[in-house]
Amino acid sequence: MQIGMIGLGRMGGNIVRRLTRNGHQCVVFDQNPAAIKALVGEHIAGSADLKQLVGQLEKPRAVWLMLPAGRITEETVEHLGSLLEADDIIIDGGNSFYKDDIRRAKALAEFDQRTVFKKVEATYRRLLAKNKMDGIGDRGTSQLGR
Repeated sequence: MQIGMIGLGRMGGNIVRRLTRNGHQCVVFDQNPAAIKALVGEHIAGSADLKQLVGQLEKPRAVWLMLPAGRITEETVEHLGSLLEADDIIIDGGNSFYKDDIRRAKALAEFDQRTVFKKVEATYRRLLAKNKMDGIGDRGTSQLGR
């Protein structure tokens, strides 16, 4: 499986490491170029911006956001909405308020984009074991993280 990851802080970076250890390929983006450079390797490709990230992913695309709640998440989801196509998936793993998640999911549904809004709890201990996830999304995507 191939997945795009936006936000390479402690949680996002560790999720990428875990995914690639389990054989998945990742395309990553962060506003901090050093965070991208630190992760790029055999199963991890870096991208300079969201358009390049989307262009490097195979269809149907899955893009996972690990961003703080607020303006950065709103702007990123909106920008991705203009770049992605029908049947692509946005996974919001940040700490957004669930009503904001529902509102964004409805807006993206107009473009036939599927959304999964995951609430991810990750600690270093869980990184070695398993991430705990609870989701909000349509019937077809709510089971993706399980």
